Amino acid sequence: MRNHKTPLVIIALCAAGAAAAGGQGNPAKTASADPIVGTWKLDTSQSKLASTNTAPKEEMQVCLAVNGRIECTIRTTRTDGSTSSFKVNWPGQGGMVQAQGDGVPSTYSGVETHLRTGEWLVTDMIEGRQVGTLRKLISKDGKTMRQTVQGVDTQGKSFEEVRVYEKQ
Repeated sequence: MRNHKTPLVIIALCAAGAAAAGGQGNPAKTASADPIVGTWKLDTSQSKLASTNTAPKEEMQVCLAVNGRIECTIRTTRTDGSTSSFKVNWPGQGGMVQAQGDGVPSTYSGVETHLRTGEWLVTDMIEGRQVGTLRKLISKDGKTMRQTVQGVDTQGKSFEEVRVYEKQ
């Protein structure tokens, strides 16, 4: 069975940031004001990644506000040299996550929930069963994004990661 841990982690990372303005008012304005909009680079030296042979060596996320939605394209190069690319999007005020691309299971679903300005919680599911959560916090200056991921991989093994991203 293919290990889907890395794509699910990344899906959760990108799906977390939709509702910085509290989901009030015009969805297009809410999305464009979101602090996740921009280009983010994973800082592997500051991150505590789960031990896996497919850990990211480099990762870039480019997030845009488009028609009231947040759209992120994620490109990853792993330590074994393999690469992946996929896209996620969700309503600017929060809601169901849509994901497509390399390694995304066809039975994936996710929900992004706004907790307070700059902080979100994402719940990841496979076949309707919860397999992980992600809590994301963007620093007050908007330059750093810290994400704590907890989940269960396809072999039933629990994992936790802390990922730190720097805005480019």
